[in-house]
Amino acid sequence: MSSFLATVLIADPILVLAAWGTTALVAASADGAVASNPYIGIRTRYTRSDPDVWREVHERAVKPLKVTAVAVTCFAVLALVFAANEQIGKAVLLLCAFSLALGVIASSLWAITTTKRRRQAE
Repeated sequence: MSSFLATVLIADPILVLAAWGTTALVAASADGAVASNPYIGIRTRYTRSDPDVWREVHERAVKPLKVTAVAVTCFAVLALVFAANEQIGKAVLLLCAFSLALGVIASSLWAITTTKRRRQAE
C-alpha cells in the first residue's frame, strides 16, 4: 500500500466525520438541545447577545452546512477513487478539505448576516 493511499484512508473519514459532526452540532443548537454557550457553535458577540439570536443563526446555518457535508462526502469518495493517481488524488483531497473549511465559514457568515438583516428590518 502506498503512503498516499494510507493518507487518503485516514484523512477521508476524519473530514467526512468533521463535516457531518459540525452539521449535527449546529442542528442540535438550532433545536435547542445545545444551549447558548461560549464554547460550542457559532460564537460571536452577536450570537451570544440573546438566546433567540443564537437559535436563529444556527437554524439558518443548518441547510448550507448540509450542502457542505454532502460536498465533502463526494470529494472524499472521489479521493478514494483517484487514490491510485497520486497527483489527482492529492488535488481532490485538498478540495475536500478546502470545501469543508470554506463551507463552514461561509455558512456561518451567511447565517449571521441574514439574521442581522432580518432583525434590523423588523
